[in-house]
Amino acid sequence: MLNKVSSSKMISMPRVAPEGTELPPVEDWVKTFKFSEKRKRKTLCNVETAKKLAELFVPEGSKDKIIVEAYAGPGLLSRALLELPRERIKKLILIEEEPHFREWLEPLQNVDDRVHIVPEDAFWWTTYSKMEEDGTLDGVEPHDWSEVHPNLHFISQIPNNVHGEQLISQLCRAIPDRKWFFKFGRIPLDLITTTTMHTRLSAPTGHKQRTKVGVVTQAVADLQTLVPLKDLEPASQHFFYPSKRNSSSGQLRHSKIAEMPQQHVRVVPRIDGAIKPDSLDAWDYVVRQLMITKATPLSKCISALGPGAPSLLKKLTDPSLPSEKQVDVKKPPRDLSTEEWRTLIDVFEEWPFRPEQLSIDKAFITAGKHGAR
Repeated sequence: MLNKVSSSKMISMPRVAPEGTELPPVEDWVKTFKFSEKRKRKTLCNVETAKKLAELFVPEGSKDKIIVEAYAGPGLLSRALLELPRERIKKLILIEEEPHFREWLEPLQNVDDRVHIVPEDAFWWTTYSKMEEDGTLDGVEPHDWSEVHPNLHFISQIPNNVHGEQLISQLCRAIPDRKWFFKFGRIPLDLITTTTMHTRLSAPTGHKQRTKVGVVTQAVADLQTLVPLKDLEPASQHFFYPSKRNSSSGQLRHSKIAEMPQQHVRVVPRIDGAIKPDSLDAWDYVVRQLMITKATPLSKCISALGPGAPSLLKKLTDPSLPSEKQVDVKKPPRDLSTEEWRTLIDVFEEWPFRPEQLSIDKAFITAGKHGAR
């Protein structure tokens, strides 16, 4: 297990930190970083954990990386990234809306010309549009989809709330049509999120916790966990959470959220994702409708797709088709493989009587009206 960070000294990295860039002792964070607990923001507070993550995210051999770190917090991970050999990172873009955190990022920008602070909410689509417009992303070049982008890399400590989960979902949903940063190529995402969201994303075919977001994400991306869960437990030794104080005693109140474990997941777009451009609405609709009754055989729940939908069963089981183009309709939706979902949705899109209205809210992708609070 990684070591618990010392609370008796200012936090700095092993190399000599420039004067004024050190973080306060962890024991003072609850007084220093004053913002609402309702925002459900956890942020790294363990130096050894930050060092390990930085080395895993930007390993030896990396060169001229342009890192976008969303929800950077006070910048413990940011500092660890900057302590890596300079040739690995060309630019470090820190997105942080919270003023009490951002004031601890500004000294980094003052002493290191690689650091660029974006004082916006990382959930908003407009945040990323502004970054392109104001030149923050200058130097990022489009790269062929056949290879993972060699430079641009997205890192985020995701808020522990519904907007944080929605952010992950929307980022993955941007892959098929190559929106957001995916216009530049196959951008890897290194995310720290809740174990609940990690399970929803990664639950395999047949798993009782397999959900719509997992089906769609696994259709467009490969997932990998670089840090074992045990290395991030107990959560309170690795992550800071702004717990409230008892008004009479001044002591910190116990917070269940503070002890909720966090987990890492790397999301890398697939070269040959199962979701075709312009097919996301169909995937959203079909997977959403069928996963409501995810334990019911497809042959019995397919009617949820609309009047007459059972007629699709013949095409799904046509014996004249290659076996890989057939779907086992005895399976419940949670047992369907990605290829079976692809076949099912291809058949659905060819169906002349499919419902006309399929889309769901795309606030992040199109308008960016909501914030991850």
